[in-house]
Amino acid sequence: GGAGVDPFDIFNSFFGGGGGGRSRQRKTQDVMHKLGVPLEDLYNGATKKLALNRHIADSQGRVTKKKEVLEVRIERGMENGKKVVFKEKADEMPGAITGDVILIVQQAEHRVFKRQGPHLTMERDISLRDALCGFKLSFAHMDKRQVVVESPKGQVTEPGSWVCVQGEGMPIKGNSFNKGNLFIRL
Repeated sequence: GGAGVDPFDIFNSFFGGGGGGRSRQRKTQDVMHKLGVPLEDLYNGATKKLALNRHIADSQGRVTKKKEVLEVRIERGMENGKKVVFKEKADEMPGAITGDVILIVQQAEHRVFKRQGPHLTMERDISLRDALCGFKLSFAHMDKRQVVVESPKGQVTEPGSWVCVQGEGMPIKGNSFNKGNLFIRL
């Protein structure tokens, strides 16, 4: 004969159904934290450390408090509001599945650049002479490069007009060579 295994017992163990009034295993609560990230870190990429106090259960069911440091990888071009999940890093409880720690990226304001999706905007003042005769702007980008933008000689630039600098916006996540554009309001 067979090994005496009832296939329904296996099915029930996977899906929690049937005999003995078995209940679904509880899960401890997920923990959510907001993580303030400077725009420079979303542009260049970075690693942040976040210290958490969590409850850890040992094999005897005793629960102790422990400080744990999570390393968060901020990817280039990561979006504001993006959730980073650390599976089973919330509080532990005997007999329960451990919940997750969920970090929500909160982009901090930047003093020069504003982000609009993959694009960046900034404002610069130019003199009347530069507006009438042509201008040359130089500024440090978030990766410390000097970017130079100039208008054709003799081109008149109206106040409030925009200049588009191709490929100087935010990195497009997942494609390290593509970037959005930078729009400069003069």
